[in-house]
Parts: sequence; C-alpha cells; structure tokens
Amino acid sequence: MRLESLRIKNFRSCYDTTVSFDGHVTLLVGENDSGKSNIIDALRSSVAPVIGRLPRWFDIEHDLSRGLPKGTDMEIQRIYGELTEEEDAFYMPALVDAHRKLVHTTIYHTAEGLPRRHRLVQTVGEARIPDPEPENRDRVAFVYLPPLRDAVSALGSADGNRLADVFQAVAKDKKEIDQFVITANRLLRQLAEEHAALNVVDGIQEHLTSLTQPVRHHVVSIRHQEQKLTTLARSLRLHMASQGLTPADLAESGLGYANLLFVATVVLELEKASDYDLVILLVEEPEAHLHPQLQSVLLSYLDEQARRSLTGPSGQPE
Repeated sequence: MRLESLRIKNFRSCYDTTVSFDGHVTLLVGENDSGKSNIIDALRSSVAPVIGRLPRWFDIEHDLSRGLPKGTDMEIQRIYGELTEEEDAFYMPALVDAHRKLVHTTIYHTAEGLPRRHRLVQTVGEARIPDPEPENRDRVAFVYLPPLRDAVSALGSADGNRLADVFQAVAKDKKEIDQFVITANRLLRQLAEEHAALNVVDGIQEHLTSLTQPVRHHVVSIRHQEQKLTTLARSLRLHMASQGLTPADLAESGLGYANLLFVATVVLELEKASDYDLVILLVEEPEAHLHPQLQSVLLSYLDEQARRSLTGPSGQPE
C-alpha cells in the first residue's frame, strides 16, 4: 500500500489543494508562508502517529481557512493505492469504489451550536460513507521529523522525550521497557543507601533534632521516588564524535551532524514500526541548519530507505 494523493479543502490556507505523491520520496518546494507546513499538518491531523497521541489541530477558531465563514467544513482526503491481496481482503468493507482504492476522508464541521462529538467525522469511499471499521484507520500511521533547528537541545535537553520515544520504538515489547524501568529504579534506590547519602541524612538530622526535640521531635531520611521512562531518559545523554575520537557531549559536535543524529533516531523509529500496513515519514524543512552537502546526503538516504521498504517481507512501502 502507498499514499497516492491528498486533497485538502478549507484547512488553513489550503482552500482546495491536491498533492500527488511519488512512490518513494515527494518534495514540496515553495516560498515561505505558501502552505507547505499546512500540507504536513493536514496529514498529521488525520493520520495516527506511531508514537504519542494525535495532535489536536482542528479548532473552529484557529484552523478555519482565512476569509471563510463559520459553517464551512474542512476536509482532508487520503487515497491509498497498490494494495496487496492481503490488504485488499482486510480492508474489503472500506473498498466501496469501483477503482478498489482505499479512500479515507476526515471531515470537520464548523457550524455553530454543533456538539463537539458530532464535529469530527471519518468516512470511506468517494461517496463519503461512514467508516464501517474505524479502528482499521490506525493501521496507517506517520513518523514526523520536525524542522532541524536545534537537535543538540532536542536530544540533550532535560525533557527526555526524544530519547524516551526511541526507547519505546526499539523495545521488543512493553515488558522490555517495564524491566528497564524496574532495574533503573532499583539502582536509584541503592544510591539513597550509599554512605554519602547517609552522611547527608545524619548532618540534617543533627540540626533538625535541635530544632524540633524541645517541642515535637522529627526524623528525616532520603528515599528514592519511583521514576517513569521519560523521567529516567532525562538523565541519559547521547554522545558523538568523529570516528577514532572519544564520543563527547553533542554541544561539541557540529550542528549539522547533530541534526543528522536526530534524523537517525527518527529513521530508527520508522524502521521499527512494523505493526502497520503503511508508515508515512513526514520531514519538515530538511534544509534547516544542514550544509548543502549534508542535505544531499539526507535526501539520498531517505530515498534509499523508501526504496528498500519496497522489498520488505510484505512487499509494500512501509
């Protein structure tokens, strides 16, 4: 299966925009504020992400196309073709058109007074039939590579989200992540029992006793607070260096190569997403902070990965 075309109506600056996709890599080229990001966001708002939750892009106040009145519906239609025999059989209830292509349309109604639960509608086919098996829509997903402006911050910052995403993508199953979290928390609990930590407790206790014993005596201790994966990832950092040198903090690497390292984490996430019939890689502003030579390396690599996906076990792009 592959995404053949995308039609967007009344979504932000896309009043009636159709994009046809190449079988491997499609490039969108245009001036600033010409709507390229809106095309990316249209896919991100109507297709499930491999990791995380669907962004809440639809809003009658902010997403309505400029100049159009309330009550104007937004529509995002995706047409998928080249289904395998297995996919044709699996999606049979949704293949309602003579061309036997999978047509998914997301419609957002903006009429005033309409209950929230009735605003977002998912249909199949050119005739916009209610989706008989909406859960199968999540078998098509996307991986998003944001503009590469500060990969050093994204990979080395204290939020830990990017590295945590990679952990989840690479893990064989949830049990592997659970075991990692259990082991990390056990080791952290041991730190609270180290001699240096106990010395801190004794020092604090001495002064606390002097302050509280005349009234109501209190005691103090240091204990480990159980951490989740994202919190644990905050204490880990990716290091990198030229071959033959000792890997160091990313701040010591060139920004372009730090950006390529970030790309590698996203492509790894894409490669490990094997539980889908189709995974779409969305790359926004690949040229940001990349030397022209590295831009060429990146685009050639993405094209190579797209072509390799055609020879996967299922025989379709992934």
